[in-house]
Amino acid sequence: MAVADASLLDAVTAGRVDVVAQRLAAGADPKQVDTRGLAPLHLAAAGGSSLITAVIALADVDLAILEPTDAPFAAIATALLDAGADPNHPVGPAGITPLMIATYFGLRDVAELLRARGADPDLRDGLGRTPERFAVFPSIARLIRLCRRLEMVKAAYIAQIHAPVTHQFTSPVVGLELTAPLPGDAFAAWPADEPVVAFGLGEDAVSRLIRLTPPAYARTVEHGPRGPFARTFTLHFEDARPPYELKFALEKQTEVLMPFERSTTTPLVFRGRRLFSGVPFDVTLVFETVRGSTRMYTLHTTASATRDVQSAAGFTELVDNVESSWRRKVSARDAEAPGARGEAYAAEVREAIELEAQAVASRREDAAMIRALQHEFLAAMDKGHTLSSGHKDGGSELRWRNGRGAAEEYDHRGECVSGREFTDPDEFLAYVRRSYAWDIDRETAPHPPVESAAWRYLIDKLVR
Repeated sequence: MAVADASLLDAVTAGRVDVVAQRLAAGADPKQVDTRGLAPLHLAAAGGSSLITAVIALADVDLAILEPTDAPFAAIATALLDAGADPNHPVGPAGITPLMIATYFGLRDVAELLRARGADPDLRDGLGRTPERFAVFPSIARLIRLCRRLEMVKAAYIAQIHAPVTHQFTSPVVGLELTAPLPGDAFAAWPADEPVVAFGLGEDAVSRLIRLTPPAYARTVEHGPRGPFARTFTLHFEDARPPYELKFALEKQTEVLMPFERSTTTPLVFRGRRLFSGVPFDVTLVFETVRGSTRMYTLHTTASATRDVQSAAGFTELVDNVESSWRRKVSARDAEAPGARGEAYAAEVREAIELEAQAVASRREDAAMIRALQHEFLAAMDKGHTLSSGHKDGGSELRWRNGRGAAEEYDHRGECVSGREFTDPDEFLAYVRRSYAWDIDRETAPHPPVESAAWRYLIDKLVR
């Protein structure tokens, strides 16, 4: 890995395209990373924002300060890509890509450039999100800034509706809790190319449903319980499973993705983060030592709520419930001294690191293998197999026959209510993959699915 060139990284952050060009011409490596794992292209995709550190760490971000910049970051990204920067370079525990970052920060010109230069719009991070899912964040940021200027807005809820036929997400739908009517020009400055549907929340079913989600914005009040709240609990336990096997089992049970901490020091540490009921929990699993046929582990968990959306009692109850759940999963016991870490311990650490590397590498599979599975899928469909799904309100069916594909949605009476036709097999395959993304992700959560396994899963679901 290349040593970080501070002058190149600083020039990218500052938006100095002239200095970036000079450093690259002098031989600076566009693939270098800083101590956070960020390459210059990540910094350009973030528009030089200091919020990038919190974003890649999956930490809480004050979205109100998330504003696009006028600096020439598209030109900087072009220079980096021309010099060999990787447009799909993942960073952070969730593996966030430059395209996801540019979409998050609202840099449309950088996002369009990355797509044109090879960024994969279908890649998913460790939480299963594609770049498309990050597009709502600039709208949330703009909404929060607007609400802070409107005294009558008590709270704002924002959502995106998933269209069942196109499998795309709509423009933001905003529900507002108001103490007085909005002025007629409240949304006059909202960008014309970013439509928004805003309405005042009442007591109807839709309003009650949207209030079940945490608000994107809540006006601070000067009374009542307030954060920050924080609490840490530590569980010591023994388990016969080696560290990577235990770590993977815990990830599957809790859906907390825990990549290992890349460090040459002992002990071996896995770290992850997940929101439980809107509260972030930082989880650290420490492999302490090998003792005969068993292993000693420590699990540290820290919960923190920094916004006024969590009462003290509610926070305490939530942490108690999560702690009890973790205790049942790991059979916690009193702490013991870990003892010496010998060669057996070092060997298991090496094995865990190797298995983690293999898991990461397996997600970058040979394109020929995936293409062969896709051909097998289409060939089976051409013989009359279909993909079908049903629910209480109807269902859907996907077909491919004689070089033409069809996707149809049915109501509860079995009548076709919408449909779409395909003549391009690649377009049809992409549609199939998007249609069953949730099913595939559920099978492999919290890990992103290996693409060959995804297509084998779809082949197994075909019915005659």
